[in-house]
Amino acid sequence: MGFDKAKVLRAAEKYLAQGKITAAIAEYLQIVENDADDFMALNVLGDLYARAKQDGEAVACFTRIAEHYREQGFSLKAVAMYKKVERLQPGSADIASQLAALYESQGLLVEARAQYMIVAESYSRAGQTSKMLEVLRRVADLDPDNMEIRRRLAEGYARANFHTEAAESYTKVGDLLLARGQYENALGPYSLTLNLFPFDHAALTGTLSAHIALGTPQEAADVLEQAVAEQPADVELLSMLARAHTEAGDVSAAERSTAALIHRDKEKYPRFVDVARLHLKGGNTDAAVRIMGSIVQQMLTGREDEQVIDLLREALAREPEHINALRMLVHVHRWKRDEEQLRLALERLAEAAQHAHLVDEERNAVAQLARLVPDNQYYFDRLNALGDTPVDALYADESIFKPSGQEIPSFENFAPSSSAQTDDATQSMADAPSGEFAEFEWNSVTAEPEVEAAVDKPQDPAASFADLNADFDGETISPATAHSPQAAQGPSSGFQEIEFDSVSTQTPAINLAPEQPVTTTASAPKHEALLLQELESVDFYLTQGYADIAQETLSMLERQFRAHPAIEERRALLATATPSSGGTAGTEETTAPIVEA
Repeated sequence: MGFDKAKVLRAAEKYLAQGKITAAIAEYLQIVENDADDFMALNVLGDLYARAKQDGEAVACFTRIAEHYREQGFSLKAVAMYKKVERLQPGSADIASQLAALYESQGLLVEARAQYMIVAESYSRAGQTSKMLEVLRRVADLDPDNMEIRRRLAEGYARANFHTEAAESYTKVGDLLLARGQYENALGPYSLTLNLFPFDHAALTGTLSAHIALGTPQEAADVLEQAVAEQPADVELLSMLARAHTEAGDVSAAERSTAALIHRDKEKYPRFVDVARLHLKGGNTDAAVRIMGSIVQQMLTGREDEQVIDLLREALAREPEHINALRMLVHVHRWKRDEEQLRLALERLAEAAQHAHLVDEERNAVAQLARLVPDNQYYFDRLNALGDTPVDALYADESIFKPSGQEIPSFENFAPSSSAQTDDATQSMADAPSGEFAEFEWNSVTAEPEVEAAVDKPQDPAASFADLNADFDGETISPATAHSPQAAQGPSSGFQEIEFDSVSTQTPAINLAPEQPVTTTASAPKHEALLLQELESVDFYLTQGYADIAQETLSMLERQFRAHPAIEERRALLATATPSSGGTAGTEETTAPIVEA
């Protein structure tokens, strides 16, 4: 004889009406055993088990339904079932883990984080440190700006002797504090990282940035000097040390450490610009021009001529008749083949040389002016007055821009040749009487720099950056921008520099709510169908009297699908319904709702 489901269902309803819960459970068991896909009957059976205080059996029923909905992709229905299990087993790590994954898949990050924290606390109480740290790492990934989670994660890693992970987490805590403008507090986490790894670049960079913001860069320099003493070949450490000395205003130390940096990595030559500016700030124009003379050819080859000109203008604003600065300015404009600016620079040089009674210097400048502007009789008259120059030779068919065999200076002329010479680099340059400006000396009017050869085929690959997408302290100069003055500007500070003027002191708010879906015309029918499908679960909860679960489900649907008339209709029904405890409370005398077959 076949199974008569309708008859069994009527019997179950009769027992429920009489308050015979145990008998009703037996009838619903028959239905579930004979129709495994009747999840509505399975849900009622779970409720009856809960009313009979048989929590284990109730949890088994609800979990089976939740897993079915999860596998079918009905996340909201699965969440509702797991919430019923959670009421029977509060604080369950397994259920919280399932809920967290479902919330995360829906983009409900706040809810997901709360459930993950339940899991972490459970593992912590059980002494399962590795699992707890794994969950905390997941929470940190969901909420990367949550400093307390990062700090707790770092402390957990440290206690478990996971030093690499602990250092990474401490550094991230320091970075968060630094971004919020809490510079003093940021030093603590960075120091904890350095206790584990004394040469950690990220922690040292953060420490340097914090000290610069606090106005104490010399303290960072002291730490970095110890690190460089133990790791002298580490270019990044040298870069940070040079920046620390520059920010501290220690010009001699800045020049020494920058020379050591460039000796290790010639591509860092723009860092000497910072040292030159530091000399200018201190009123030492001679030293600033000397420093610029050591890198001027590299900067010109690297299309950084505007930066050179700006520095020379600043130097000449302080000392308008500085001979070496004017020589360099002449050299730059000759390199650029800018006849008008070259003429102006030569006139300034000739005038300055005349005032300084440097006859040979003035004669050479005026001779070049005579060749550059042959129709200006004044230059020839002045040459006749100066004497010792065959004026007739100036009429030869020569161009002031005609290249000669003169060698273009390379950085090797200025950098120390060995690590033993690094510390003496500053003194060596200071002792050179005029060699650093040998490229600007001229003994005859035909001595010109080899412009075409330098551009097309530089003497030393390290001295030419025009054809390279060189990374100067993290700023890549691409071919498209190499010729623009903005692209040619070298960095003003060292490796991994943080501009604190642009650092926000406010932690950006995290929008943990899911993004509202944008429904296009093409996807509107599908969008509507999904909503109506999910609303079926709300109808079921309303029918069964689970007002609180229905309320939660409607709230989640509204966040996911926005306001909708169908949602408002269910809210109206919910408002008129009698509040219930979700079917898990009550007495034996309470009559269960009639379930239609």
